[in-house]
Amino acid sequence: MRRKHGIGKKIFTLALFLALLPGSVLADSLGIGFNDYSAQINYQIPISEDSNGSAAVDIRGLYNNKSDDDTVVGSLGFDVYGNFERMLSGIHFGAGVRTYGGQTGDADLLALALGGGMRVAPPSWEGVYFTTSYFFGPRIFSGLDARRLAEFQATLGYAISPNAHVFVGYGNLRTIFKDLDTRSLDEGIRLGVSLSY
Repeated sequence: MRRKHGIGKKIFTLALFLALLPGSVLADSLGIGFNDYSAQINYQIPISEDSNGSAAVDIRGLYNNKSDDDTVVGSLGFDVYGNFERMLSGIHFGAGVRTYGGQTGDADLLALALGGGMRVAPPSWEGVYFTTSYFFGPRIFSGLDARRLAEFQATLGYAISPNAHVFVGYGNLRTIFKDLDTRSLDEGIRLGVSLSY
């Protein structure tokens, strides 16, 4: 029997609401990815950007109904990326922190994860870019029914214009719960678009 989701859907709805708020002075970006059984919304708010690098807040809402138990996850993150143009043109490395909250079946999750990522977009690629990231939330930073959390993401995209991108991305989000049951909350390939404004 499916459990009625309350907190998880509220988290997803909150992420969507925040994504539709008026943007900041810097160009905010809204990304939507989907496949037959899942949808993900990402909203990124730049905090600062200069010759040394950039910092941004990332808001995400994820819904997946591939299994009998619907999964709803929201996350709020803060990322800092360095600019190494003098040594590695078009390659950026970063680190960040993410807070996850949501529900899957009869289990609730809450976790704080640390991780990092890389963006590769050399000028010679003419609009093509690749990004990857990995975040891990150990037991000490996990709560409710969750004991650990790990997420890996990789994206291959193309900038149609400075403000419009298309992409194909792979995501894998796994959590270990208190009964030592390891569940794949989300795994698959999504197509999507990202718009800056």
